[in-house]
Amino acid sequence: MAITCLFLVLAACGDDDRSLAPHDEDSSSSVCEDCDDSSSSEYVPFDHSEAFDGTLWRAGAYKTFIDTRNGREYYYLEMEANGKSLKVMAENLNVGDMVKGYKNQQDDSKIERYCYDNDTTNCDRYGGLYQWAEMMQLPSECNTKSCADLIQEK
Repeated sequence: MAITCLFLVLAACGDDDRSLAPHDEDSSSSVCEDCDDSSSSEYVPFDHSEAFDGTLWRAGAYKTFIDTRNGREYYYLEMEANGKSLKVMAENLNVGDMVKGYKNQQDDSKIERYCYDNDTTNCDRYGGLYQWAEMMQLPSECNTKSCADLIQEK
């Protein structure tokens, strides 16, 4: 049941043209200083709220939290699975400095991300793209060699 619900949520998020409304909050994109900024100064960030506001989906099903790293608000669902509460993100993570797609995410002192087509507006809409080591907060060398000994269970 939970898997079916998650699939429906993720499949429906981008299928509704009504979710394309502009949003008047500041962009959550952060761009590295030596990268070209592909966003125009008139860009209005993608409004994720309409798809999750209860009029298009079950009222009250979506909850929000604020990512303290960049102040961005994310939507999530809370479900029951095997008698335990399970929290599932309803949209993709979008945090970190953008690096051009031809570069590796190799600065281990900060979070780095790719944006589809090297365009920060795509990160606003779809979320950032991360190499495995970046998301696992492992050294960047773990993208090309085994770092199984560094992974710890929580």
